[in-house]
Amino acid sequence: MEDILDKYIYHLKAERNYSRYTLRNYSTDILGFFHFLRTLGISSLADVDHLIVRQYLGWLLERGVVRASVSRKMSALRSFFRYVNDERVDRGSADQV
Repeated sequence: MEDILDKYIYHLKAERNYSRYTLRNYSTDILGFFHFLRTLGISSLADVDHLIVRQYLGWLLERGVVRASVSRKMSALRSFFRYVNDERVDRGSADQV
């Protein structure tokens, strides 16, 4: 799974020219989501659906994460999954979370 994240971050750096701070934040936010998935026993992107993402959103809010940070995390996830879909990454055969 980290392989996909590494490719995504490289894409943001090389093709989108994102700042190093944005790259760091997106990487941290997505790794945090991967950690959440592990706590649920989810080991593949193929098992992630909108209900899991909503559950993550609720989990963040329950822990007192401020809305601005939650919004940034959701933006990072939307962008990441858009990349996964656009690049036609096989969610089922991808490395484990």
